[in-house]
Amino acid sequence: MVGVLSALLALCVVAAPAQATRYQFTGDKGTSCTVDVTANASTTIGVLSGTPRVGFGSNPVCHYAASAAPGPAGGTAAATARKACKASKKKGKRAYRSCVKKKRKLGTRAVPTVVNVPALLDLAKLDLLTPFGVKVPGAETLASLGLGGYTCLLGIGANCSDIGQLEPAIPYLGYSSEFSIRLAPPPGEHWASAPAGCSGAPAVSCVLTSPTVVPTL
Repeated sequence: MVGVLSALLALCVVAAPAQATRYQFTGDKGTSCTVDVTANASTTIGVLSGTPRVGFGSNPVCHYAASAAPGPAGGTAAATARKACKASKKKGKRAYRSCVKKKRKLGTRAVPTVVNVPALLDLAKLDLLTPFGVKVPGAETLASLGLGGYTCLLGIGANCSDIGQLEPAIPYLGYSSEFSIRLAPPPGEHWASAPAGCSGAPAVSCVLTSPTVVPTL
């Protein structure tokens, strides 16, 4: 029984929890964006468990506040107004004109709408920083080499993330991930707050890093 347990332990690979840093961007009209920059290193038990590995990733996500904008009235309110105006004809022209005036006002009232053009993630590059100064690019970054980084509109539910993995990694040395970006707010909005070290306006350029992780044997 002891021999069986020893064999199972020798084949077991334990992945350390991902180390992440969250960066926050807040717009002056309600836009809120977060960017998680992560790294994780594998820890192993036993000599047969495989090679050390380091994973890295970035996950930018934005949420938008509903804004009041002129638009057509809909639903039961508009239908009720139309029926009321038809009925008002029996009461004379004055009543009918008054009803039409109210209906026009209802039809152009402000209605909640979500921002049409979302924040723009531009020149996005995710790299794993190795102990010897070599940068290992993420999948999206690798695909956009020569273009200066990838671009993505941060719409609701849009996937603008990037991931990568280095295997084998050198054990007992530190690795971290770096995500360089230019982030533009929706048109007409400005960033009221951005992470320390970011510069520029209305789009801001940033270099965001994860905590350091160390793969072990």
